[in-house]
Amino acid sequence: MMDFSPDERKEYLSDLVAKEHVEHVPTLDDLIALAFKTVGLMYYFTTGEKETRAWTIPFASKAPQAAGAIHTDFERGFIKAEVVSYENIAALGSWNAAKEK
Repeated sequence: MMDFSPDERKEYLSDLVAKEHVEHVPTLDDLIALAFKTVGLMYYFTTGEKETRAWTIPFASKAPQAAGAIHTDFERGFIKAEVVSYENIAALGSWNAAKEK
């Protein structure tokens, strides 16, 4: 399934759900989410002109503690965070468009 397009994956899982008479077929995404929840972690993303990176932090961390995951000096000198949900970025197509809304 890793080589499937999103549409192919969705169709395959729908067919499998119908065939097996179940509501949901667990996927690797489900396993990853369960593992993160079980060990009390979450991730957040930082993005810039050259890269986007995922950071792993304890669940319910505040922005200063999240910054500390990058570098301890960032936590001590924390000023502010600009936050935009992934859903807004995906729906609007860019960081700037989501930030303006």
